[in-house]
Amino acid sequence: MESMKRENLALLPWLSLEQALVWLKENFKVHMTDHDLLSHCIESHCSIYIKGSGVEGVYPDGMSHVFSGEVYGIGWQKLLNPEHLKGCYGKFLAELSGDVLTAPDPYAEKISRIEWKAEIDLIRNPPQFKKIDIDKLARKINQVTGTITEESLLLAIGALQELLLDTNLETPKNQSAIINEILSRHEKSRGLGLRTLEKIFSSANAEFNKKLHRKSK
Repeated sequence: MESMKRENLALLPWLSLEQALVWLKENFKVHMTDHDLLSHCIESHCSIYIKGSGVEGVYPDGMSHVFSGEVYGIGWQKLLNPEHLKGCYGKFLAELSGDVLTAPDPYAEKISRIEWKAEIDLIRNPPQFKKIDIDKLARKINQVTGTITEESLLLAIGALQELLLDTNLETPKNQSAIINEILSRHEKSRGLGLRTLEKIFSSANAEFNKKLHRKSK
């Protein structure tokens, strides 16, 4: 029995590790393991965040500030040492970047966007990903591999329609001319790279010749 597509994830701005892997597979045809995604984060292709509200930690430069150095996290914190997550399923010393309070009091002094350290329990504070970051990562991967996605197909159809409706354009005589014209108009558009367009048109030609062109004879 085919599993149902988890379309509800489209409404979530934040994704768990499991949700991120499902989102990549279902929407971008990018198949990854949790180790793969962690490797991309270590290489700064994507970021990991920890919900740091109430987490107590230390600001290394605190002694030169107006407080003792103990801080308390507010909201989401970017994880600066994702490599420490390898093989870790419990607690670890996290290097974080985000907003903190100088005391466990909502009215305490707030310090924005500082780097601090805290012991994080992954059971209570599991890593999270911004869906917008996961989308960017997937598009970069598909751009390199030339993977055909639904988004790329729709963009290619739209680009072809644009050419057909342009009465001032001399009709391109072959596939290469069509691709070159699309690239000249949409050079920096994601999903319309050279390799992707070549794959789309090659696959389209093969399918057309197999199912439609043969019937018309």
